[in-house]
Amino acid sequence: MKSIYFKAYDKMMIKVKKIIEKDSTIMLGRIVTGEAFIDQEGRDKIIEKYQPLCVDMETASMAHVCYVNSISFLAVRSMSDTAKESGNDVFEKYYKVAAEKSVKVVQRYLDSI
Repeated sequence: MKSIYFKAYDKMMIKVKKIIEKDSTIMLGRIVTGEAFIDQEGRDKIIEKYQPLCVDMETASMAHVCYVNSISFLAVRSMSDTAKESGNDVFEKYYKVAAEKSVKVVQRYLDSI
């Protein structure tokens, strides 16, 4: 690979930008992926270096499979917790709303193609 980044497919990004421009709760940006849960010190280092919208453990693996197989890709992620508010209680409180938001974006995208 020439870069440490997996870029989302430009044509998909154009459609998604149109979909989300009317919803200020949806963000578009960089996701950083790692292979383990990250403690606060590690989180601070990642944020300082990469300025991501979120950190997860899955997106890069999907992106890599798409890259190797020359498949266009775009990740839609919903966050149920944040750097300030995390844990099982927070997950339980927000997971349904987070999932519904992802579904809404994907449905709107599919309707646009």
